[in-house]
Amino acid sequence: MDRSSTKLKLSGAASVSNGGSATPFAGSNFPSGFTNVYFDSSSTVEFNGAAQTIPLPTAATTYGNLTLSGSGIKTVGGNISISSALDIGTGVTMALGNNTTTLKSDQGNTAFVRPLNGTITYGTGSFIIERYLFAAASWRLMATPITSGSSPTISASWREGEAIGTYSKVGFGTRITGPTGMDEYTQRASMKYYNMANNTYVDVKAVDLALPIQKDQGYFVFVRGDRTVGVGGTGVTTLRIAGQLRTGDQTFSVLPKIAPSSGFQSVGNPFASRIDLTNVILSTSGLNESFYIWNPRGGLYGLGQFELYVRSGANFVQSPGGTILNTIESGQAFFLQNSSTTTPGSITIKESDKIIGSRLGGRAGVTSPTLEINLFSNDAVNQALLDGVLLNFDAAYSNSLDNNDVRKISNTYDNISLKLGTDNLAVERRAVLTATDTIRLNIAGMRVAAYKLQIDPSVLGNLALNAFLVDKFLASETALSLIAVTNMPFSITNDAGSRRADRFMIVFKQVKPMRFVKINAVRNTNNTATVNWYTENENNINTYSIERSKDGINFSELGKQMPTANNNGNPYYSFIDAAPDDGINWYRIKTNTINGTTQLSEFAKIGATEILLPSAITIYPNPVQEGKVHIRFVNEKVGKYQIMVLNMTGQTVYSEVLRLETNNFKKIISVGNAAAGNYRVTIINEEGAIKKLSFLVK
Repeated sequence: MDRSSTKLKLSGAASVSNGGSATPFAGSNFPSGFTNVYFDSSSTVEFNGAAQTIPLPTAATTYGNLTLSGSGIKTVGGNISISSALDIGTGVTMALGNNTTTLKSDQGNTAFVRPLNGTITYGTGSFIIERYLFAAASWRLMATPITSGSSPTISASWREGEAIGTYSKVGFGTRITGPTGMDEYTQRASMKYYNMANNTYVDVKAVDLALPIQKDQGYFVFVRGDRTVGVGGTGVTTLRIAGQLRTGDQTFSVLPKIAPSSGFQSVGNPFASRIDLTNVILSTSGLNESFYIWNPRGGLYGLGQFELYVRSGANFVQSPGGTILNTIESGQAFFLQNSSTTTPGSITIKESDKIIGSRLGGRAGVTSPTLEINLFSNDAVNQALLDGVLLNFDAAYSNSLDNNDVRKISNTYDNISLKLGTDNLAVERRAVLTATDTIRLNIAGMRVAAYKLQIDPSVLGNLALNAFLVDKFLASETALSLIAVTNMPFSITNDAGSRRADRFMIVFKQVKPMRFVKINAVRNTNNTATVNWYTENENNINTYSIERSKDGINFSELGKQMPTANNNGNPYYSFIDAAPDDGINWYRIKTNTINGTTQLSEFAKIGATEILLPSAITIYPNPVQEGKVHIRFVNEKVGKYQIMVLNMTGQTVYSEVLRLETNNFKKIISVGNAAAGNYRVTIINEEGAIKKLSFLVK
């Protein structure tokens, strides 16, 4: 029979030749005439009869997908293996007898058991559950998906039953090391488990190797490779456990957060199957809708690090990073948390939570007020994301610690967390931000190195608040944008103050309302018009709209101006109207804010075209009357003018610096009881041009 992605459905009784020319394999339902049977991993063999034997046609047969349907008992006829899926239907019993069924695992696939509708019976037989591990000398957070009553010892499982000093198993097991009596000496144990009652990790010692390996919380195991790989080496391996499968609903408790309990608990996936946590977490009681997994490829030195996934709508989203992950693999453990200080939480993982398929990936869109604070390395060759925290803001959240908040599990190096009382958080969900809020950051495990904080806000631009990053070590306060990413480089030096845990915090302050200080408009000699305006406390502006009207009532937009000082600056803007009307023109400025509100300036007006006279500075009346000199500026440039009045002997009797804010202006100078005679006026503009005029006093 060829290996192929096909389905073979067998309904006959055992040992029926079906008229073939050759005798079938003993106890087999396969048609006669075959001497060798090989199965592709994607092929399916379905035993659909009433009472059948699952045969062992060759010495090492591995089924692809094995389906047991119909009714009655399906007896395993020898030691078989499955490379894809085992499916036991309603009304069917799979009888192992004294045989083993191995759920294979390799770099491409791990076999699994679909939701169990039938039953499994055991004599002295068992399932062997494999978990392939890629080559990396790093920690792995492993589950033990077998029943406690059928559990082999630690030594018989992940040490492959080999004595100390014997390392012959190629491709399987690993060396379990520690201070004394272990495979090799290491200062700390290479296998440990988490004790939630007192918030400690318990080392596996030599005496523990003879204990059952089954443990609900799973183990941290430092895996270098198979049994042939010693300390300092690296290689692939497959860890395997023999025992009876855990079936049916599995419930785990998580203690409340009462010292010394931290409220965290590691939970090993109880099934030899991938599970979907989007269903599991919704059915829990008293637990935070988040989980931590251990990434063996992460961490500063490649030894692994925790990754946090937080419920966001229908998915769990990595924080930081945004990757979606809803599944826990066969053989994988994970951490849950309970933030209650009074009530235990629980999680029930059901048969229906088993799934097949690949992980989902992608960036989740942010639609609610959110602040991500990410920690990056920042040297010349490395800009890696090291750690991060997440804040969500909503009126439904509390500023006190509860199960909406996610507490931090720290890595060895490069940690950032949110400080809430005595707790360090990875995710904080709190009430809407106010001007009295402070976000206290906590750094730990920092090296002498260059770093960068990336502050990434989403849906926060409508807040009438200013945000500032306070650096206690540098005694600095830096404005942060609430509409765009701010990158803040910093360094950890040999100065102990540079690595103080509370070095950074973000403070919020009330924004002063923006206001228009002045608006004016002038008609230029080239028949254009210039509109100028000044603002104070500019913030949260999306655009300015410049509007014009012929009657001062009905306005239309001429153009837009982008803001330049959205951090409460006091900017000056100028806009050219290329084609104003020949008559009177009215102008105004409209602000368009980020949150959709608007604000209007006062009006500015230019007159009709009769003001389009040649530029001139004149004095009238001349001779002057009542001691008042009228100086008229017509189409002169806006700017500063130095005015000096000299008498007949050359003495200065009047001096002033005039600020001309429109190109058509009249200035009145009082010369009081000046003596009769001729006077000279000298006017110098900003460019140094000089204009000399005379007037007569009678």
